[in-house]
Amino acid sequence: MAVVERMPGSDIAPAGQFVGRAAALGQVLRERARDCEKLRRLSSETIADFAEAGFFDILKPRRHGGAELDPLVFLRVCIEIARHCGSSAWVLAILGIHNWRLALFPDQAARDVWSGSGETSSLIAASTPPSLQYLFLVPRSDFVIEDDWHVAGLKGTGTNTIVVADAFVPDHRASSEADTARLRKDPASSNDGPVYRYPWGLMLAYAIAAPAIGMAGAAIDHYIGSAQERLAGAGPDAAVNPHANLLIANCRTMLDCAETKFTRNLEELGHAARMGSEPSLDLRARCRWEASWIAGCCASQVDAIFAALGVGALFDQHPLQRIFRDIHALRAHRIMNAESTGENFGRLQVGLSNREFFL
Repeated sequence: MAVVERMPGSDIAPAGQFVGRAAALGQVLRERARDCEKLRRLSSETIADFAEAGFFDILKPRRHGGAELDPLVFLRVCIEIARHCGSSAWVLAILGIHNWRLALFPDQAARDVWSGSGETSSLIAASTPPSLQYLFLVPRSDFVIEDDWHVAGLKGTGTNTIVVADAFVPDHRASSEADTARLRKDPASSNDGPVYRYPWGLMLAYAIAAPAIGMAGAAIDHYIGSAQERLAGAGPDAAVNPHANLLIANCRTMLDCAETKFTRNLEELGHAARMGSEPSLDLRARCRWEASWIAGCCASQVDAIFAALGVGALFDQHPLQRIFRDIHALRAHRIMNAESTGENFGRLQVGLSNREFFL
């Protein structure tokens, strides 16, 4: 297990330290990446490292020992982790954002999950197909895992099928998807701080978009490093590929634009949350569309770099080959569907009605 600074007791690190902790895990995550794909899940050591660093507590309510920090803190950690291992970033994003989602359940549900003992508290995740109107919280004893995650990208996420049959779910372990998407708070939840006033659909969309930024950043850094290696020791008269230089310029600028939109949108939603006001439908629709645009933009930069590297990037041991597969697996998630989210945002601009369930 990698060694990172441990947070003693209930002490919470300053927000800026979390990204530093993520960066400190970079080398060991890169070393584990191939084994992660072979296992088709994260290792117990990686989960323990994330817990030790306090990542699962960033969005967890203070009343349950969490940090209850601005969502951007958590999402920047996910971006940094994705620079080293896409599967690790995906798992962290999904588990961490569902700690936030659990805070919207009735208080008793949170007590059911977080009242246990042990260094690593219970971790939760969910699947939200379009037809699902409620999320139901079920313990590990009530479901079976079908080991069917044999895929091309994000191989190490362990995203297997969950089968629940004949399980009883008490009322306090059910939460309306429509209500949380539209900022209608469950009256049995005491978590009313600004952190929990974001629309659920947007929180999930940005949790999934965050790893794309990190993956694209890693691809660009690798391409720049490869170019520098080719030029090293070649002397001042070395042949320079102007197309490669232009590709670097384009990719860096496009990634900066994507990350700027990402940050700006979360800041606008955060401002509304702190003011106690509901973000406008136009803002919510734009943020929803731009989350999918960001993922597509990042994937386009990875595609361009992958093509420029030629056949060498096809080898299993090449990091760009894994990044290429992972970012396209991320884009395949239904919440990243740029056609539907973009069409809906455009509809609103010309005065038509909203068609997006998660808005």
